[in-house]
Amino acid sequence: MLLRSNLSKILIFILAVKSLAIVSNHVQADDALLQKGYDHYLASTDEGSSKDTKKAIQIFEAVLEQDPSNAFATVMLGASYALKGRDALMPWKKMKFAENGMELMSKAQNMIDEDDYNSTFEHLPVYIQVKSQAGIVFSSVPKMFNRLEDGRNLLEEVVSDPILNTVPPQSITHIFFYAAVAAEKDGDFPRAKELYGKVTELDNTENEFVVIAQQKLSNI
Repeated sequence: MLLRSNLSKILIFILAVKSLAIVSNHVQADDALLQKGYDHYLASTDEGSSKDTKKAIQIFEAVLEQDPSNAFATVMLGASYALKGRDALMPWKKMKFAENGMELMSKAQNMIDEDDYNSTFEHLPVYIQVKSQAGIVFSSVPKMFNRLEDGRNLLEEVVSDPILNTVPPQSITHIFFYAAVAAEKDGDFPRAKELYGKVTELDNTENEFVVIAQQKLSNI
């Protein structure tokens, strides 16, 4: 039972990292550069490559030099620093990079502008992407970072947004999944069960989110 619990926690963390792998249309001139940064970021999440993490950070920093107000690039830079914290060997470095990453993701929330409401990525408005990605990371990091409340608030805000009623259900499954995880971690089991149930309603495939949600519904 303990082994299954640990494996579930590890898979949830891996999925949280992978769910950050998105690109933005905020500045047309930077599309190719953002895509390149995304590719390095994704390679890092899949293979644990510190070289790819370093390259992703360099690219997102370059995008922000051209467009300092790009909320998406800021969130992705923060996510990349969180990965750098994952890869660091020294505990103090892990803390430093993780904190720096989360500070950037918090900053990104105040950078959301009209363009982020009017542009989309994979059927979702960019502002939804920025909020949900920060919420996922905040609610997934260890308790010592004291970010669960922030993460849960962001995710609850997103899952309550009427705009989600207008997008393909499978494009928001991961958001409801991590909102459920956050509620469960916060001890709000009725809400967690409701959100896990929503995951299974939105997506009838056997992807990782649905499989874990079904298991959770049997145990909560």
